[in-house]
Amino acid sequence: ISSTGLVEFYVSSVVSFACPIDVRKFPFDRQKCELNIVSYNFLSTELRVMAGIFKNYNGSNAGNGEWSVDGLTAEVSSMMSTAADYNFDVATFTFHLRRSSIFYVILIIIPSFVLTFLCVLGLFWSKFDHRDYLEKLGLGFAAILAMCMVLEIAEGSVPKTRQLPSLSIYIMVNLLLITLAISIVVMASKSCGLKAFESLNANKWLRHFGIKLSTKFRFMCLVLFPLGSVVNLFVLLTNV
Repeated sequence: ISSTGLVEFYVSSVVSFACPIDVRKFPFDRQKCELNIVSYNFLSTELRVMAGIFKNYNGSNAGNGEWSVDGLTAEVSSMMSTAADYNFDVATFTFHLRRSSIFYVILIIIPSFVLTFLCVLGLFWSKFDHRDYLEKLGLGFAAILAMCMVLEIAEGSVPKTRQLPSLSIYIMVNLLLITLAISIVVMASKSCGLKAFESLNANKWLRHFGIKLSTKFRFMCLVLFPLGSVVNLFVLLTNV
């Protein structure tokens, strides 16, 4: 208590509060959490609320291994009661949080991209032939099992909300690319294999046209499927 009538009373407390999280850009998401402090015992004409932050406050030390604090703002607004024309001062502290994504990039995103890229590249690298399609089928199934393990790791890290995170969409698209590539290789090896064209009761021109068409289709898949995995990664990274 000072001689001017100023009364200061310092109280420190630890407050836990929940705030909604938007995980659509997970793991590159940024969150904004608001903490509202209001006293319903005094009107705004009786109690003037002031909010501020210490100048030497270092918000970078307030984070943990998963989150970092990008900024902290404080402001005072007026709130009107719905029961009567009563105004109350509300102090709002806004925390701007950013998720540390290095863990998810190294353990989930990069392995998923490398696995998908090499798998679809290996499936279409050699010609369509019924004699080796079982080996390609085994390669595809092994890649699917590995992708399921990556998806399980991501499932344990992603918050359980109604929104579908971009990381889950990224993994599911990679899984779809591998599944579609396996289906094309199996069907093409059975129906468009070189041995099938050679056994056709047709002229040489028709056999040559079928072999050439099969080769062009394989080269097209060899370019489009790896390119699809690159585009999928690019979409995920540009969604930051």
